[in-house]
Amino acid sequence: MASGGKSLPCSRVIDQTHKYGRLSSVKTTLELPGDLLRRTKAEAASAGQSMKDFVTETLEERLKSRARRVGGGWRAVFGRANRAAVKEVDRRLGDLERLRPEEWG
Repeated sequence: MASGGKSLPCSRVIDQTHKYGRLSSVKTTLELPGDLLRRTKAEAASAGQSMKDFVTETLEERLKSRARRVGGGWRAVFGRANRAAVKEVDRRLGDLERLRPEEWG
């Protein structure tokens, strides 16, 4: 644990239907600097939110913001791929999207 940090409970999956299937909620442990945890608790309280809701909302906003900057979708995974590679992947994905399921094979 980082000095001055606080730990939350260890990872535990709730309502898992499959290893990679629907996960409605997951508990995890985070090590945070003490000051960050105090500020986060204060922000959550001033917004009238639980820590869970505040952290979830904050992470979702951060990920959406990053996806918009990078271009969203699969591009967010590759980040700084060159334009020619991105264009080729987009073209191939477009081809796949035009296929009907009965044509798969």
